Amino acid sequence: MTLKTLKWIAIITMTLDHIAVYLLSPAYPLYYIFRGLGRIAFPLFAFFIAEGFIHTRSVKKYFLRLLVFALVIEISLAVFFLATGVNYMIVSNIFWTLLLGLLAVILISKKKWYFFLLGISLVIIAEWVGVNYGGYGVILIIIFSFFKEKWKILLFVSIANFIFVGYPISYIIPFETQFRSPIQWLAMVALIPIFLYNGKLGKFNKYFFYIYYPLHLVIIISIAFIF
Repeated sequence: MTLKTLKWIAIITMTLDHIAVYLLSPAYPLYYIFRGLGRIAFPLFAFFIAEGFIHTRSVKKYFLRLLVFALVIEISLAVFFLATGVNYMIVSNIFWTLLLGLLAVILISKKKWYFFLLGISLVIIAEWVGVNYGGYGVILIIIFSFFKEKWKILLFVSIANFIFVGYPISYIIPFETQFRSPIQWLAMVALIPIFLYNGKLGKFNKYFFYIYYPLHLVIIISIAFIF
C-alpha cells in the first residue's frame, strides 16, 4: 500500500467525520457511522508527519510550510468568527496539532535531555491549549517517528489510547482529555493500512492536502451556517 493510498484513506475518512460534526445530528445512526470512520483519519495524518520528518530534505522548510498554512487557516477562522460570531478557531485547525507534533519530534531528535523535556512538554501544552486531538495527537506523531517495529507501535498507541481514551484512567490524569467516548478506540483501525504501507510514495501532489483541508472546511461549515 503506497503513501498515496494512505492519504486518500485519510482524506475520505476525515471528510466524513467533518460532515458528521457540522452537518449531521447525533439523533441519526449515520452520524455515528461517519464519526467512527473519522477516527481512522488522524493517526494516518500523524504518520504522514513522521514520514515527512524522516524523509524531507529540509525539516526547517517542512516546519515553516506547516506554520504558514496553520496561520492562514487560523486567520480565516478568525474572520469567520468576526463575521458570524461562530468560533471554530484553534480546535478546527488540525495544522496546530501537526505543527506541535513535528516540533516535539525535532526537539527529541536532538538527543539532549533538556530538548527531550521540551519536546515532551508539548504534549501537555497541546492538551492545555486545546488544539485538535490535544496531547494525544502529539504523542501519536512522536510514536510514529521513533518506533518502527510494528509491535512497539501497537503497544505504545494502545497505551496512548488507555491514557487519553480509556476508562477510568482518563479521569485521573491531571488535565481534561478531549475524549470521553469509546468510539475513539476505532482509531486503532488506522494501524492496519499503516502496517500495510510498502514505503513507496505513489504520485500525489504534496500541496493537495494543504489546499483541500481549508477548502473542504469552508464548504462544510458554510453549508452548516446557511442551513
